[in-house]
Amino acid sequence: MTLDQDFKLVNQKIIHDTNSHQSYPLVFNDNNKTYIFSETDQRGKLSCYEYDHKSESINFVQDIIDLPLRDSTVLKYNDMYWIFGTLTENGMDYLLHVFYSDNLFGPYKSHQMNPVKNGLDGTRSAGSFINVDGIIYRPSQNCQKSYGESIAINKIKVLSVTDFIEEHYMTIKVDINKRSNHGIHSIHTINASGNIIVMDGLQWIFSPKNQLKTFFRNRKTDSHKKFHCF
Repeated sequence: MTLDQDFKLVNQKIIHDTNSHQSYPLVFNDNNKTYIFSETDQRGKLSCYEYDHKSESINFVQDIIDLPLRDSTVLKYNDMYWIFGTLTENGMDYLLHVFYSDNLFGPYKSHQMNPVKNGLDGTRSAGSFINVDGIIYRPSQNCQKSYGESIAINKIKVLSVTDFIEEHYMTIKVDINKRSNHGIHSIHTINASGNIIVMDGLQWIFSPKNQLKTFFRNRKTDSHKKFHCF
């Protein structure tokens, strides 16, 4: 999509559609090229795509890791490539896994401390790594009470092929009492480019029309189910 200086939508178009679930399109720039690592955990693989700025198209490069990772985030640190991704346990808990390689396209080795972190608070990634004065910060999701409750910013203290230590630095939360935040109840990711910070989240909108559509659609589905039962 293209936005004007007031962040109003100018145009938009679909440039990639696999007819399957894709989310968390992590954008990673390396050697003057732009890559996208999107979440395709239903396929059980983490795939890499390259974005062509001239043709405004996305081209498949290769599969990177054969695991159903969620919210995979790439970091280049100490001349190595690191991928942080989350696996789930019983569909409830989050387990943070780290992988490393000396090449962006792998092969990647699993960190010997995996899973390096677990739980619903501060584990699952929430955007690209943030580098401030040589210090690396990792945004993560807090889903302890509800999905998208807040974003926890973690400060990485140690990252090597044998060790990983991070500590909580700050929390970003929606001020639901602020008028401009009306209806916004959760936030999912935070990313920055230059002097622009972009966040995404969930806004509740009161819509009786949509509620009626959902009600009648559910009734129709239920009636079909009853018919097939007989």
